[in-house]
Amino acid sequence: MIGNELGIGGGIGMPNALVSRVFGNVHKDKDYHELKSKLKHDLENANNTNGDTYQKVISQAGLILQHVQAVGEHQPLESPLDACCELVLNDVATVGKCRFPWELVRGLLIVTWTGVLDEVFELENPAANPQQVMMHEEEKRQSLHYLSLFQSPPATLQRLAELPFKQPYFKTKSLYRALRKLISVRDFQYDPVCIPIFCNKQQPSTQLIQPCEPYKEGYSAIGEPPQEGCLVSIASPPTH
Repeated sequence: MIGNELGIGGGIGMPNALVSRVFGNVHKDKDYHELKSKLKHDLENANNTNGDTYQKVISQAGLILQHVQAVGEHQPLESPLDACCELVLNDVATVGKCRFPWELVRGLLIVTWTGVLDEVFELENPAANPQQVMMHEEEKRQSLHYLSLFQSPPATLQRLAELPFKQPYFKTKSLYRALRKLISVRDFQYDPVCIPIFCNKQQPSTQLIQPCEPYKEGYSAIGEPPQEGCLVSIASPPTH
């Protein structure tokens, strides 16, 4: 038996996890580890957002993100992320806190998940027909649209960041199910450190904002109050 019904790897002849090609341009050489070490030093400093390496990383990652967004959502993502982008997401996945501008982290998550979803779909459907492709694109668009609506980091942030690095799913349905669970959280109890505002991708601001307040019970990720006595789930796509 290859794989299993949940679409998780580990069967005969199957790897235990899929390493995304989104990070194909990231070479963990001497320069990478030196940059990682300097970034860690800045992040551990009390004035972490003023560090030269910290500013360099978010500036470069912002430019990469800006370029990817300019290419367009229908263009293939061929290893678009560099070491700076990887270090940002790696820190979030490791520490579980958003120590970078949320706008930047959210954008990188969307780009990364786009690549991972496409890879698994291509792996499972090497000869997909137009209808299958259309259904995949629509489900991907709806799922990532919900992620784009978060105005502050959700409680599931760490898992959102770490899963694309080495995710265990080899079936598209299973991966979408995992993503929907991560973006349909109802309990927003995330209490991050102060997150710097990211107003300009070329000249990031070092201005600080107060820690994000958790969403109140009964409110969705987009801040719209539901009907009285209800909890909002953002997992279900709009019907119109």
